[in-house]
Amino acid sequence: MHVRRSLNCAVQIKIATPPRMCYTWFFEGIIWRRTHLLNNGRDIALFSARTADDRKADDVVVYDVRGITDVTDYFVIATAHSRSQVRAVVESIKKALKSINIRKMGQEGSEAGSWVLIDYTDCVIHVFSPELREYYALETLWGDAPKLNWKRDKIKDKEIADLLKRERAQEEEDDAAKAASIGG
Repeated sequence: MHVRRSLNCAVQIKIATPPRMCYTWFFEGIIWRRTHLLNNGRDIALFSARTADDRKADDVVVYDVRGITDVTDYFVIATAHSRSQVRAVVESIKKALKSINIRKMGQEGSEAGSWVLIDYTDCVIHVFSPELREYYALETLWGDAPKLNWKRDKIKDKEIADLLKRERAQEEEDDAAKAASIGG
């Protein structure tokens, strides 16, 4: 069992059950809410890194911090060069994961700003402007953690893998439509 207290004072208790299943209980005031998750932090991290890369984020890195910190299992760090790019990366990740019922635990920073953190409990995603990434230097803090090769590692959760395929197919269709409208 894993107990975690979030920034908004909610208490979260996660109870591991058979493979690929996890029940998370959120305590908010006097209400206990159970969510059923069919995913893991690794797959969310790989998906988020690929989505950030698809949205032209630079220097995307995924750290496996299991055993190093109790805060999360995986960190994804990406650089976006404008506020609109920060917003695009964050919105793409949130929208896609929400479509398969993966809900964020919290979000910090401003999508209109130059840094956003999205907390999916087992995976925390940071999207920084180049200046803030250099200032906070999270790589120096978590540099001892092993890095995942997010470009080559396979996503094990079928639902997340199918989502990534659909996203890429939609992007190819959009690109083809743009090319046809420009050329014709």
